[in-house]
Amino acid sequence: MKKKNKYFIKLKTAIISAVAMLFIVPAVYAADNGCSDDDNNRIAPVLALCSSHTYNIGLAENPTSDSDKQLMRDVVALKTTVMMQQMYKQYSFLEATLNRMKTQLRREILTTNFEAAGASSSDSSGSASSMSTDRNVVLIGAENCLLKTSTSAGLACIQSNIRIVLQAVSAGNIGEAYRQLQKDLSFAESFGVTGVKSEKGVYTAPANCVDLKASRDKVNNCAYALNIAVMTKIEEQQNQQRNNQQK
Repeated sequence: MKKKNKYFIKLKTAIISAVAMLFIVPAVYAADNGCSDDDNNRIAPVLALCSSHTYNIGLAENPTSDSDKQLMRDVVALKTTVMMQQMYKQYSFLEATLNRMKTQLRREILTTNFEAAGASSSDSSGSASSMSTDRNVVLIGAENCLLKTSTSAGLACIQSNIRIVLQAVSAGNIGEAYRQLQKDLSFAESFGVTGVKSEKGVYTAPANCVDLKASRDKVNNCAYALNIAVMTKIEEQQNQQRNNQQK
């Protein structure tokens, strides 16, 4: 296990160093044209991960004292961590952007198909509600959970709809996500999910669904809270089934 850990650390350091050097110092330049050059305005030397570890702590030769060696290891580890964090942030941003583009592309394809079938551009403007004749379905891919033939299937349907609601929020489709979530809250109440209760169409529970509005944070928070309430109901059913089997 220790050998594997050492190999992983070496491999990780090598990969990060190679990637960093692609952006910091072109291959045709010498090492002292980057980290050791205080006049280099391409990147702050304090953030650069140099190929020669000694340059990372401002030394020209390998350290000889234990304290300098430990300092060098700490500095290299810290720089590696910072770079990994920044790379992960860029990856997360790129992933979110691609997901939004995929959602928009699917909507455009559906719109084009409807127009090709004879619908006018106003009828196929991308609204999921105009693409379904079921008044209990707002978002593309969502289902009318009241049509399920069992409570367990209905609860699974609500959880599937919640994921679609969250995806719609991520894509910026807040209005339709809000209306679909209202439908799912109604489904949950019908299936006896604890804590979901309506008063004149205003859902007072779960707690994060109080005063539900068409805003990103409120829809997200309510969707997550509803998912937890549904999971609790599913666990209650499973426990009840086990108790019945033991009798």
